[in-house]
Amino acid sequence: MMSRALKILEEVDEAGGELSQVSERLGMTDRHLRRLFQEHLGAAPIDIAISRRLHLARQLLSEKHLSILDIALASGFSSLRRFNDAFVKAYKVNPSTFRKDADLSISSRGEVKLTLPYVGPYDWDNLIAFFRRHQAEGIEHIEDNLYVRQFQGKSGPSLYTIKNNPKKSHLEVELTLSSLEDLRPTVERIRAQFDLTHNPFHIDISEKDVPEDFIETLQEVRKMRIPGSFDTFENAISIVLSQLVSTERARDLLGTVIRKFGTTVDKPLYPGLTKFFPSAEILMDADFQGVGVTRARAEAIRLIARAVHERSIQLSPSADLDVTKQRLLALKGIGPWTVALISMRCLSDADAFPAIDLIVDRALKKFSLPHDFLAPWRAYFALAVWKTQAHLLTKKGKGPHVKDL
Repeated sequence: MMSRALKILEEVDEAGGELSQVSERLGMTDRHLRRLFQEHLGAAPIDIAISRRLHLARQLLSEKHLSILDIALASGFSSLRRFNDAFVKAYKVNPSTFRKDADLSISSRGEVKLTLPYVGPYDWDNLIAFFRRHQAEGIEHIEDNLYVRQFQGKSGPSLYTIKNNPKKSHLEVELTLSSLEDLRPTVERIRAQFDLTHNPFHIDISEKDVPEDFIETLQEVRKMRIPGSFDTFENAISIVLSQLVSTERARDLLGTVIRKFGTTVDKPLYPGLTKFFPSAEILMDADFQGVGVTRARAEAIRLIARAVHERSIQLSPSADLDVTKQRLLALKGIGPWTVALISMRCLSDADAFPAIDLIVDRALKKFSLPHDFLAPWRAYFALAVWKTQAHLLTKKGKGPHVKDL
């Protein structure tokens, strides 16, 4: 409940909404919501929201080319006065003085540079390898310690690059944005994509009665991070395309969809990144002849696209998980495996569990583990199984395979 409440609060705060919208979406009163926040986090919802705005503003103050008014608005404050009041209350100094005293990191090209912290251990290598296996051609560029994505901003192409700094336990982010209005939503989508708000020590792996040859997998659980989504619709389509085919084939199919239906970028911000992913409106009536997918798969893509376009399905970490999963399962061609992967990667569901996945199923049977093992953190358990057990449990057989992920 609190995890979803925080995600909704972030979403509503970015849109300039009111606290009542958060409580309404959670089906409770404002008073009960405030009581929950105070009980679990020791602070009121508005205080949490202001704290997040100020954290972003502090980093932006090191960007000399941005005015303090620009920073106030980009951080989510409705006026310079409110920003100044909140900043002084939190840090006992006004923003202008803080900027003068700060060790400035200034980009000669006018990009915004940020650091986004995480709580280790953080298996960057496993995460970036996953993204590379599912790379969207023309949209992403991925190397061992470099992730680059171009996307459609409010006023044109925007770009972000990410590198991991394991010594300081943070990601180094550079953004080139078409508008500063894109800043907050972009940062939050990056947090979701790289699972930066997860605290691995919330997962209790102590005193688990498991076979000795499963201990290595159990120890990997806390290192895992969910490979999330910057573009949840794009990832949902990628997951549908990966049904019952190899990773390589799924990546090729995704590239074909992007080339055939995606929008061409007139002035790319990075070499080779020349496309935007097609919108739900485009794909809901798309003719997939020549793409290489089955009729059933093409129809499933169209159905998801239409549901997203008509807003009957919300692919967002703040969505109601049960409702969203039920509506996805109701679509022809969308089964439990696909729903589990969409829940994990698009809805940030920490307990998403593809129990019928070939490798996960074999691991449960081999080590005599119940399906609720490590609930409510089964997504991280599945990721650890794929990392450590795939090469041991892979054999010929039907059904979803780790290669399909």
